[in-house]
Amino acid sequence: MRIAVVNFSGTAFKEDVKKDRDTRTTTITLPPPADFAIGLTEMLTTELVKTGRFIVVERSNVKEVTGEQDFGASGRVNKETAARQGKIIGAQTLITGDITEFTYNQSSLGGKIKVLKTVQANADRVTAMVALDIRLIDATTGEVIFSKRSEGKSSMSGARAELTRGNSEFSLSKYQNTPLGHATREAITGVVAAIVEQIKTVPWSGRIIDVRDGMVYINAGAEQGMRPGMELDVYSQQEALVDPETGKALGTPDRKIGWLKDNQVEDKYCAAEPTAGNGFQRNHLVRFKG
Repeated sequence: MRIAVVNFSGTAFKEDVKKDRDTRTTTITLPPPADFAIGLTEMLTTELVKTGRFIVVERSNVKEVTGEQDFGASGRVNKETAARQGKIIGAQTLITGDITEFTYNQSSLGGKIKVLKTVQANADRVTAMVALDIRLIDATTGEVIFSKRSEGKSSMSGARAELTRGNSEFSLSKYQNTPLGHATREAITGVVAAIVEQIKTVPWSGRIIDVRDGMVYINAGAEQGMRPGMELDVYSQQEALVDPETGKALGTPDRKIGWLKDNQVEDKYCAAEPTAGNGFQRNHLVRFKG
């Protein structure tokens, strides 16, 4: 599935200072690192790529991609190496997310913590909790097809909190051994596991790349689990059926036009031999037989 991760938003961020007179505990609610939401977007994108189950397309920095294509079309770049327009891969599903809960507290028993621009203190305890709400949205219809909440929690005694308010950028390498890093990793791991599990319920399909010398080339290879001898059905896509009352797409009555058998399997594509049917063309759907 072709997916794109849209930059996370953060509705849960806040700053506060609390003091409990009975226990003489001073607690500071630390601010999130700068660009924390963007950092989580990058982390989720990386983890989805690492699963090997998706084609993850860039959307956060798509302006840089289109800028390079525009530069290539300006005539200032030689034609052989210029990035061509009209080649950006479209996403089938968009993933949006919001940081709906965020706590990052530094507590000191019987002590004082000064709220300065730079917070540098050996705290008795540092705790963090990050909660994410993500949605999978059909890029064609705009329909929400899946939603999930995932949270991570962590605490550490004797931790050292070092933050420069508004200037310390978030990166997992910097925060990986801190409560905030542990909580963030746990929340992201939960999101990725949920997305992978949801996609398992979607039947696999591929596409015909080309037909050459009697062989049909398909855009899936050994990296996607294809093996020689596998049998595939070929379908010609028809117009989607749309409910006249709701405008919702109800599905596509694809028409089976033939069968294929994998012959040669490379890393990223395979070549299949037709066993029945004809008229196979680029972009026709292929699914496992039956």
